Amino acid sequence: GVTPIEDMLAVYNSTPVEPAVGPVEDAGPASGFEVFESYMALRNEPTMENLRNVAMQGSGLGAIEMRAADFGGGVADKYNLPAEFTMQPLSSPVILNSSNPLTAELAKTFFGGMDVVAAGQQMASVSTWAPSATAANSPGGPVQDLKAFSDSISGGYALAVPFIEGDLNMAGVGTVTWREGNRLVAFGHPMFQNGTVYFPMAAARINALVRSRTRPFKLGEPVGHVGMVRQDRLPAIGGLFGQTAKMFPATASIVDPQYLGERNFDFRLFNDRRMTPGLLMTILGESLGAAARAGGDSSALFKYSMSLDDGTSFTIEDYSADMSGTMYAALGAMGDAGALLNNPFKPVSMTQFDFEMQVVDRLRQASIESAVLDKETYHPGDVVSLEWVIRPYREEPMRMTYEFTVPDVLPDGDYEVIISDGDFRESLETRRNPGGERIERYEDLLEQVRQNFAMNRVYVSLIDKDTGVSVQGNEMPKLPSSVIGLVQETVNSEYYAPVRGNFVVDADVATNYEISGQTNVSLKVRRSVER
Repeated sequence: GVTPIEDMLAVYNSTPVEPAVGPVEDAGPASGFEVFESYMALRNEPTMENLRNVAMQGSGLGAIEMRAADFGGGVADKYNLPAEFTMQPLSSPVILNSSNPLTAELAKTFFGGMDVVAAGQQMASVSTWAPSATAANSPGGPVQDLKAFSDSISGGYALAVPFIEGDLNMAGVGTVTWREGNRLVAFGHPMFQNGTVYFPMAAARINALVRSRTRPFKLGEPVGHVGMVRQDRLPAIGGLFGQTAKMFPATASIVDPQYLGERNFDFRLFNDRRMTPGLLMTILGESLGAAARAGGDSSALFKYSMSLDDGTSFTIEDYSADMSGTMYAALGAMGDAGALLNNPFKPVSMTQFDFEMQVVDRLRQASIESAVLDKETYHPGDVVSLEWVIRPYREEPMRMTYEFTVPDVLPDGDYEVIISDGDFRESLETRRNPGGERIERYEDLLEQVRQNFAMNRVYVSLIDKDTGVSVQGNEMPKLPSSVIGLVQETVNSEYYAPVRGNFVVDADVATNYEISGQTNVSLKVRRSVER
């Protein structure tokens, strides 16, 4: 039951002597089109089933359980053991300073096979140093000089691999086995067994020993970053002092007037294409659980902003009213982050994430009913007055209005003005330009992520009858049929798609409800008055 030192020294010898040169890219097995596609599925349909699929493919952290029965008995037969008996390396306990069951469950989802230990609530400031490092009553005494403390680390000292810091701390904690120079080998078992990695490495101290005949462990906390874990292998982890791993700041602001008012949270997260989306989901679960709720009847207006190291930034705003409205927001943010960080076109990493939510203890839902125009026939340049009715749940119907001007260039004809929810408005774009959903470049993905049809808005759409084509996502409108036929014959069908119309009116009206449904009204455009 003890890892041989020869195996651990092999990990030590594989750990680089010098820091990484140039940009530090994350490494590990969880990359490829399957991971990207699982995040895109979560974006398009934020359900728990798709979340579990992401956790299996996207994190790359699931522990592999090899049962003797899976290999025809094997070890079980040899030693006359029951088929379900297995021996496997210990895993590092992942310590969470949270008393929120949702946070622990989310962490267990993304850190499959790990021993996730919720160790009680303890809010902390965001810093490279743990706020308790200099406390006079800290175990082992206060740490005043992190560099000096780092230099003293050797066999028997505690070591941590921190992934979240701040108002939630989450780290794997273990013991240093041996150190020589600026390298060490630790744990005597893997963290995740991800091979070559760039994990944060922090000095740690032990606050308590949890005794157990089945799985004893040390309850510890990181003191401060001192280097990077560069090897994560079956026998051990290998660390290099000096260079530190990439982290990024994240904030969450939750407003719940019925509970605690406004609560603000600050975090630092490990920057990694595989782990960052799950870590985002974990801090949002923690924030929502601490300041609002994870389920029950509620309506939530939320927005989140992301900034990436390539200069990309965007903000998404949406609304949800159901039994898990608050978690819907977290799923959406995770899907967007995962799709971008695991995109198949170029490496990008997160530099900032901010989340805001306002929660009310009611299911504020409404459906679209009838709609009317102020008259039947309009000339180009006329002002159209549109009125429709929404029916809130268990409330009286409400009338809403919107005015728009008939474009001068709109040809004579009969058109449909469409009044719809966000889902139907999104489907209109797909029907108008089916090639617009193809993702062939990073810019195409970014455009899809930025596309935002919030569910608390009523969308008013008028599409003309223009015809055109889309080639590799680039629209060419107002083409005669002869030119369209020529393009279709000469362009590979993989890059070609027809375009049917353009939005001549594309507006939205905000409400205090989650809107569902759609209706149409006919609009006639005539340059001469019909008699």
